Amino acid sequence: MKSTFGKTAGYATGYAQCSGCGLCQLVCPAWRTHRDVLFTPHGRAKSMQHGAAVTDLVESLASCTVCGACEAVCPERMPLVALTLKSAKEAGVLIVDAETTPLSDAHLQTLRQQLGADDLYVIAPRAYHRDYERQVLRYAALRRDTGCMTNLDLQRIAIPADTAYQARWILQGRSPQRIIVERASDHAVFTALGNWPVRHVAELLTPGAHA
Repeated sequence: MKSTFGKTAGYATGYAQCSGCGLCQLVCPAWRTHRDVLFTPHGRAKSMQHGAAVTDLVESLASCTVCGACEAVCPERMPLVALTLKSAKEAGVLIVDAETTPLSDAHLQTLRQQLGADDLYVIAPRAYHRDYERQVLRYAALRRDTGCMTNLDLQRIAIPADTAYQARWILQGRSPQRIIVERASDHAVFTALGNWPVRHVAELLTPGAHA
C-alpha cells in the first residue's frame, strides 16, 4: 500500500524532519510558561505529522516568542523559526518578529570597558541563536573578561525576557546593580519591574553617554 505520509499537513508545512527528540522543549520559554508539550516546536511537529492543520495550533503558534533557542539545539538542523512564522501566517496568527543584528567586535570591545561584575547583560536571543556556534564564544569571552552576569542558562542558551515572568526567571537568585539590554522591548519589561536601573546597550556604546 502506498504511504500517505508525504501528503499530511505536517509534511507539507516542513515538520516531517522532526524526530521527536524533545531537545527544543528543554529550552522553550513557552514550555516554561504552559508546561504543555503542544506549546513547543516538538509538539507542533508531531501534531502536524499526525494530520493536524495549522489552524488546530493557533494558541500554540501565538505563544511562540521566535527567540530561536530551539534552532540552536535541534539535532536535525531544522529552520524552526521560519517554519513557525510560515505556519503562523497560514493560520492567521500575528507574531512580531523582532530580529536584531549581532553586536560587532568593536562594540563588544567597548563593552569590555563598560561592564562589571554587578551588571546583568541581557543578550538579544534571536540574533544570538541564529549564529549560535560563533556567538556563544564571543559572549563567553565578554563574560569572562568583565565578570558580568548574562541571561544565558547552563546550556548557554539565551533566555528571552519577553514577559515579566521570563524576566523574573532570569533575575532569580541575582541582585544586579544595573541591567543592560540589547533589545528595546526588554528595556520596557525590566523597567516595569521597577527594582533596578535599566540601560539600553546603545547608551554604553555612545561616546560621552552616562551609564
